[in-house]
Amino acid sequence: MTVNRDSNSGINDLRAIYEDFTDCPADGRWGIKKLGDEIAAAQLRLQARKAEIKVKEDEKAYKQRAREVRIKRRGPFEEFGGYRDRTGSYKFRRMISKAKVAIENYNTQQEKFIDELRENPESAMAWSISMFSSVAKYRVALVVKDYFESGASESDIIEYMNDQVVRMSRWPARSTSPTSNLMEQEKLAAYAEFIAD
Repeated sequence: MTVNRDSNSGINDLRAIYEDFTDCPADGRWGIKKLGDEIAAAQLRLQARKAEIKVKEDEKAYKQRAREVRIKRRGPFEEFGGYRDRTGSYKFRRMISKAKVAIENYNTQQEKFIDELRENPESAMAWSISMFSSVAKYRVALVVKDYFESGASESDIIEYMNDQVVRMSRWPARSTSPTSNLMEQEKLAAYAEFIAD
């Protein structure tokens, strides 16, 4: 039996091409036709993968441009939702307003709590439920502010808040620490309050 060196060299070249496309060794039993078909299929998969990556990159760039436009249109968090500002839905403006109030109230509440703690620690701790509530609202307000300033859409923020309410309701805190459970309950209440009209 004589081996044609040119066809043997050709099949080795095709195997090398197949391995470049797939990062897998070619089956040694494949002939030239089968290798050609496998290379063509690998090329199609590679082209489809490149097209998919391009679509995702274009989508990501579009979302980034949309975020930048929202950030510019909305302006700073502190100035959003003024008396005459009608940017976004009523529910969204109300949520931002609640977040601003929660941030302001937290600072006042914190100072008041620290003063009470210095004067009468027992009473301050016994009546500290309002501080738990204030801290929870403050933490949720910071989440809203962060989403707002990053340019997240109104629907993304509301969807995140709804997801948190559902998640925290479905899997309530069951720690052995009563104060940890109380904090989680207050955070759940804060998320619910922020998305309520």
